[in-house]
Parts: sequence; structure tokens; C-alpha cells
Amino acid sequence: MHGGRDLREGALDNMWRLDLDSVMRSCEDGSYPVQWEQILFRGPKSPGRISHHRCAVMGDKMILVGGLKGGEVSNTDCWLFDLKTNQWEVGKSGEEAIDDHCLVQADKNQLVIFGGFSGGTRVNSVRSAILTPPNKVEWTGLRGSERPSKTVPIPRNAHSAVAQGNSVFVFGGQDEDNNKMGDIWEFNITTKQWAQINYTVTGRVTDIARSGHAAVSYGSKMFIFGGILEVTKELNDLLVYDFKTQKLTIHEQREGGPEALAYASKLEETIAKNSINDGANSPHRVKTLAGSPLRKGIAGMSPNRRSTMG
Repeated sequence: MHGGRDLREGALDNMWRLDLDSVMRSCEDGSYPVQWEQILFRGPKSPGRISHHRCAVMGDKMILVGGLKGGEVSNTDCWLFDLKTNQWEVGKSGEEAIDDHCLVQADKNQLVIFGGFSGGTRVNSVRSAILTPPNKVEWTGLRGSERPSKTVPIPRNAHSAVAQGNSVFVFGGQDEDNNKMGDIWEFNITTKQWAQINYTVTGRVTDIARSGHAAVSYGSKMFIFGGILEVTKELNDLLVYDFKTQKLTIHEQREGGPEALAYASKLEETIAKNSINDGANSPHRVKTLAGSPLRKGIAGMSPNRRSTMG
């Protein structure tokens, strides 16, 4: 986890790593250590304080694209972070300024970017990055084939995207008027064609449109969690889209659900126990020092030039 934005500190320049296996094991054994590890950079340069960027891991490299330096100045460098040496280097400079976009790994060495802010306005352009070892990044435009799609997604930000097969699926976000959207679009990487998905909904009728959510692809489904509907309404439901049947199922968040309640209770108990176990120098202590990702704050708070939470 790199960078982001804190209400009090502004844009951040630190990087943290958490072993997810240790989190799962700690739920079974409260004495098992759960600890964030801060990554110390090497080399003369780094992206610095940055937010509203996107990262993806390809092999032993993490690629950072776009964002706002210090929360205000556009980052036009594509940065590469070597996960073995903990060293930053610039993959390519002078790229199109973009932030609040989505970044998806389409295959082993290709990334796809869609939407976000460019030049202060929302865009709906598609770009591709090819990573050639050891550190060469080449960008190309994917704005359409010889027979461009009749319809394309409207410009947006704070949306999500996942890769499935030879396509990238985009969901939701917010438009130029900050209206939340619940549409699903498929972009075929080979033909460069867009197609809107006319999905059907099953389950309890609820608010599907949202921005600032998270989405992952697993098996033949896309899982969408949380997001923002309005300034005063944040969502904690789970939407599941089936790529084969084109059905979107709504799973209601049940506050008293025995499985969720048992897991949450166990995790909270474990974290609380480890935080005080054996004092500040305990190997089981969960780091909560200043700058820690566990510190309270809204990492995605937008600069005044626009509202991504509104």
C-alpha cells in the first residue's frame, strides 16, 4: 500500500506491507503475530508525496501511474518499484496527466487504464501499457478500432474495473455532475470495442449506483463491495456479477450474521490483544504509530478542485 491522503497530513509518501496469511492465521491463533511493515525505499528518487494514483503488480515490479503530487500537482511519470530491491525508478516520463482512474492488469505484461481526471476534466479514454523487462514501459492509445463502437461509456472517475478473459469490465463511478452510476461496460482488448451490459438484478432491491467502491474478479464472477451513494450515505453491501449469466446479485449486509459476527469479533479481539501484548516492543504488536495505515483518516479525500465524495 503506497501513498494516499490523510486529513491532517495531506498526501503521503510512505509504503506499507501486510502479510495476509498472518491475518488469517491470527484469527485461529491469537498469539500469532499480525504486524504492518513499513518499506524503506532505496535509490535517489521516489514518487514523493502522492495521492489519487493507481498501482498494479506485474511479476517482481509494482507500477505506479498518475496521481497528484502533494495533492495538487499532476504526476506525469510512470514509476516502477522493484519488490526485491525496494528501489524506485522512472519507467517513463512525460505521460498524460491522469488521476482517479482505474488500472487493470489485462495479461502478464499489459496494463489497461480507463477514465479518471485529465487536465481537470473527466475523460473516457482507454490506454495500454506494455512492460518489457527489465524496466521499459511503452504506452499506446486504445481509443477504438477501424470500426469504432457506436456507444462508449461516458467520462467518469472513482469507478472500478476488472479483467476477465480478453476483456476489461468497468462498473459505476460518477459523471460530470457527480451523479453516481451503476452501469457495466465491457471493453474487448483485441477488437477495441465497447459494449454495454444489460444485466438483470436478483435479490433485495437496493442502491446499485455508487462511486469509490472496490471490485475484484474471481472465477466467473465480479465482486463489488461498498462505495459512496451520497455524502451522508456510505454503502457496505456486496454485489456479485456473473459474467456468464449477466446477472447481478445483491447480498445484504447482515449485522447479526453469525459467521460475519464471529469473524469480526475474533479479529477485533486478536488485534486488541496483540496491540498491548508484551508492551511496545512485542513482536506481536500491531503498529499504530503516526503515519500507519491503521491511523484514522480519510485516505481518499479529494482536493478542493472537485468532489469525489459528494
